[in-house]
Amino acid sequence: MSYERSTRAGLLMALVLLAISGICSAIPIGLQCGTYDPDLTPVTVPDEFSKGLDQAEPTDFFIVQFDAPITPAMRSQLTDQGARILRYIPTYAYLVKMDGAKCAEMAADGAIYHVEPYQPFFKVSTKLYPYMAAMGGETPEKKAVILTIQVFAGEDCDAVSKTIADAGFSAKELAISTNTRGGKIKMSVLATQLDEFIAFVSRIKAVEWVEEWSPFELNNHEARWVTQSYL
Repeated sequence: MSYERSTRAGLLMALVLLAISGICSAIPIGLQCGTYDPDLTPVTVPDEFSKGLDQAEPTDFFIVQFDAPITPAMRSQLTDQGARILRYIPTYAYLVKMDGAKCAEMAADGAIYHVEPYQPFFKVSTKLYPYMAAMGGETPEKKAVILTIQVFAGEDCDAVSKTIADAGFSAKELAISTNTRGGKIKMSVLATQLDEFIAFVSRIKAVEWVEEWSPFELNNHEARWVTQSYL
């Protein structure tokens, strides 16, 4: 093999190894709204939420990510700083309620790989985006849309409901329930106000998730006679 060919082969191998190294070092965050890597592909704000982000309440809910599988010692690093761990987020991340200054301090010290506020658009089901996008002067197919608003565990569900009621939307509370995992508010919202309503609700820091309400139903129709066989 000539010197030139061996040099080219060496450069090609180096580029391949560099690419593999980059892929292996990526630690994506997987959310319902999409998967992104904090270093390689920062999350982009959907057009439906591009306005008024400065109106969101200051939050103490954060995504904190480690650079390796989470161990009990890593978890203790968070709880020792007063964090309340709410749920796991792939990859190597938690959704936590925690003082923002302590989050920033841990990130600066290298104790955690990445930290960012739990953004308003992280809270909204992507299935609602078509409704929101269609509000630009078009007549919606539905006069009203029923939503389920999930409130974080430990937060005041009644206070969230009152905040929404005081905002002046044409919305009607249909039901409210709470348990150890948080609270749920079922609301009917005028379709022509849906985009503004969802944007407003998602900016309430105690709100964890917003989606279209769907009635409970059995989906396993193939096994219907298994459960009704009377055997």
